[in-house]
Amino acid sequence: MLENSIIDDWINAQMQAILHSKTFNAPTLNDLESIKVNDSVKICNGRERFWVTVKLIEADNIIGKIDNHLTNTSKYNYGDYVKFKSYHIYNILGRNNDGNE
Repeated sequence: MLENSIIDDWINAQMQAILHSKTFNAPTLNDLESIKVNDSVKICNGRERFWVTVKLIEADNIIGKIDNHLTNTSKYNYGDYVKFKSYHIYNILGRNNDGNE
C-alpha cells in the first residue's frame, strides 16, 4: 500500500487558509492531530477536491484510499491509494470547514 501510493501536487490547505482568511477555512491543528485510521478527509489536487479514507498514518505521511469517482484526473481515481500530509487536508468528515460536503 505505502509503496504503491500516488503522490501529486496536493494543495496546502493550511496555506490557503492563511492566504484567503476571509473566505476559506481549514481544519485546526488540533483536528489534524486527532485524525485516525478510517476517518474521511478531503484533499485537493488543484483541479478538484475529493474524499479519501485514511488507511495508514506513519510519521508525517498519510495514506488513504480515494472514496469517490474523479472527473479531472487520469493518474488516479476511485479506489486508488494516495499519499499526502496533514496540511493538505481541506476537511474532515463531520467537522465542516469548507462548506463543500
